Amino acid sequence: MADTNKIMIETERSQLTYNDFSKNLEKNAATILQWWEQAAEHPNERIGISVADPADFLTVYRAIQIAGKLPVVLDSKWTTTQFNAIIGHYDISHLITDTKQPAVPIPQLTLTELNSQYSTAEPCACNTPPEDLLHIGFTSGTTGMPKAYYRNRISWVVSYEANDAILKGAPSSIIAPGPLAHSLTLYALMYAHHHKIPCYMQTDYRPEQLLTQLQSHPGAAVFLVPSILEHILQFDADALAEIKVTFLTSGAKLEPRTIARFQEKLPKSEVIEFFGTSEASFISYHQVQDYQPHNVGQLFKGVQIKLRDDEGNRMTNLTDVGQLYIQSPMVFSGYVDGPRISEKDEIATGDYARLTHTGDLILEGCVNNKCIVGGMNVYPEEVERVIMQYFPVKHVMVAATPHYELGEVLIAYYESDVPLSITDVKKELRKYLERYKVPMRWIKVPQMQWTSSGKIARKAMTEIYGH
Repeated sequence: MADTNKIMIETERSQLTYNDFSKNLEKNAATILQWWEQAAEHPNERIGISVADPADFLTVYRAIQIAGKLPVVLDSKWTTTQFNAIIGHYDISHLITDTKQPAVPIPQLTLTELNSQYSTAEPCACNTPPEDLLHIGFTSGTTGMPKAYYRNRISWVVSYEANDAILKGAPSSIIAPGPLAHSLTLYALMYAHHHKIPCYMQTDYRPEQLLTQLQSHPGAAVFLVPSILEHILQFDADALAEIKVTFLTSGAKLEPRTIARFQEKLPKSEVIEFFGTSEASFISYHQVQDYQPHNVGQLFKGVQIKLRDDEGNRMTNLTDVGQLYIQSPMVFSGYVDGPRISEKDEIATGDYARLTHTGDLILEGCVNNKCIVGGMNVYPEEVERVIMQYFPVKHVMVAATPHYELGEVLIAYYESDVPLSITDVKKELRKYLERYKVPMRWIKVPQMQWTSSGKIARKAMTEIYGH
């Protein structure tokens, strides 16, 4: 049984113990249910949450579930126009928020109102949301309106067990510095809640606060995207030398210089890369010892892969390159606008991949990024990896641009702190790549554009710098 005075969530602003969390949870649920019944009738039982503090967020999130309604995790960084478009499109009927938003046309309940009213409410009998769902979450929305998807309870219970297996048991605590609208951060919070261990978070991200948390909690599992790991590596080596945690990263693959700096500055810590998607969740993991450019590691238990050719035909040899499909008990339950998904369904990841004879999953590139230069297939990710490995660039993105003779040629957008002789770079690249894979055009950019999951925002890059 958990110590009721044990820390549940701690941020730079607040602290929540298990005792405080459980004490008023059922009354909060009863207040939400009463408010729901008094507000305008609505067929959908979807309550949006726009709450910044993780402790307040979790209290509201669980209270909505206990009231038998479905939480919808909204992103505070959305514009008012985007916010209202999403509420209307996905038929969100009610909103619980830090402060009332005058431009939002649905019933709202503020945290202040919730906390003042729950004291008079009779405890609510525990319920669960429809179909045993946990919540509705959203993709990053870099190609338009964020897409809403269902997450069910069982898929995350299986995920907790999968994480326990690679960590060799439950960690002593969790550190999750990202925003709760990012599914990895919310997962980390619920993973801590599942094991009744402390979760150290941030309301407003500050690298210095994260450093203090890392130094104070040895043995923690730290869930973050690679860009935040880069922030950590900017600290002085003396501040990092004694930190002993396990970093679990998801999003973009770590670059070779990042791995080298990590091993130099954090010798007592380790890093495990997760490969996954919003739809398929965790697919594979790689315990990073050195840089393996294509390798995303071993499949999580229960994950099965299928490969298909570009015509959709099933491939029998998994060591050949094909489009990757996943079957897994960790998959989401489908997009809100689409059909429901189960662990029996095959989900396309949008990647070209293959398996090695030892069972490692190798990613060759994204299906949507594939270029055809003079009739030859080129995966931009391969070119990017070579450029990052051999040249002093901070980041690079390779894409295609039309060409009158070759159909397409490659263009490289790069960020670098030092001047490059592009003529020399092209010449050197031909040692590692076929001539048709060497980008014809090079554009130096002041800064890369990123998605919330730490990947380069390819569409935004071409829109901003493509001219």
